[in-house]
Amino acid sequence: MTDVLIRPVVVKLKRLRLGVLGAGWIGTHRMQAIIDADAADIVAIAEPSQEAMAAALRLRAKPSRLRRWSNSWTRTSTAS
Repeated sequence: MTDVLIRPVVVKLKRLRLGVLGAGWIGTHRMQAIIDADAADIVAIAEPSQEAMAAALRLRAKPSRLRRWSNSWTRTSTAS
């Protein structure tokens, strides 16, 4: 019989980064679920409505995750 050395394979995965298109009712609920599950970082939001964008920017992580999210929400205006 042949001896076989099996080494565990370690794979380092990068954290998933998501952009959200549309921050209406469905979009904000999906974002909150992603934040609550700590499933990914939301790094961009595209939303034409000022009110919906403001609501999306008010979403917050659980208190234990607030430090990581503190600089994630920035808004860049492309309107001239």
